[in-house]
Amino acid sequence: MHNLQRMMMEVTEIDHVYNAVLSMTAGRMSHYLLPHQQIESSLQWCQEYLEQHHSNIFLLHTDLQYYYRDAVFHVFKHNNHRVINIDVPLAVRGLLHDMIVYRIRPIPLSSPDGDQRHHTKLHLDFDAVIHNVDA
Repeated sequence: MHNLQRMMMEVTEIDHVYNAVLSMTAGRMSHYLLPHQQIESSLQWCQEYLEQHHSNIFLLHTDLQYYYRDAVFHVFKHNNHRVINIDVPLAVRGLLHDMIVYRIRPIPLSSPDGDQRHHTKLHLDFDAVIHNVDA
């Protein structure tokens, strides 16, 4: 009986590994192959490194679900180790300020002399206007 339980546990574990590999080939990070604690400690180490060496840069996403759901990653083998390389988005602290996006719609302007047959329409050839109150 004990051997049967052990064998069932091994089959279950093999099934978990198989599902994890399928999940990773579909582009989703697997909780089974990369536990929460490992990602959490790696992100913490990365953030501490950034604070020490590049204080103006920080991790954009600190929630673990982002890395399991949306992050881009690459898996490869090096010697007898599986290496998972995750693209971690970074941001600059100066870019945290709110930004307002306006849509500019040109409208015809009537002529100064009141002639209804003539109008002026401004041509806009720019994509964005950036304004900083502190500048």
